[in-house]
Amino acid sequence: MSVNKKILIVEDDEVLRGALAEILKDNNFDILESEDGNNGLNSALTNRPHLILLDLNLPGIFGMTVMQKIREGGGEWGSSVPIIILTNQNTDNDILEKIEKYHPSFYLIKSNISLPEVLENVKTCLS
Repeated sequence: MSVNKKILIVEDDEVLRGALAEILKDNNFDILESEDGNNGLNSALTNRPHLILLDLNLPGIFGMTVMQKIREGGGEWGSSVPIIILTNQNTDNDILEKIEKYHPSFYLIKSNISLPEVLENVKTCLS
């Protein structure tokens, strides 16, 4: 019997978080949800999901800082867990430097991508 892959969604937009959770659950993923950076970081380090969907503009801790803390403080799991950034934030030099340093699997602009496309990126990361 195979175990479903666990995905953590760290997104403060309740509607988007719910829609992401629904499409992923419909595709047999186990879902963890967090509405802010602090809880998202704690959930990631405690539950060690197979993949993280991470918004950047979060209450508490900024998403890039969450990714940095996972990469630097999560041991072997933290350095390799796929992280997909979902944001509406434009990339500035600081963000580009952190993307280069912490290697998210994808950097997706919410307004330019559909839920099925997010699902396909998740499947690509986990295959």
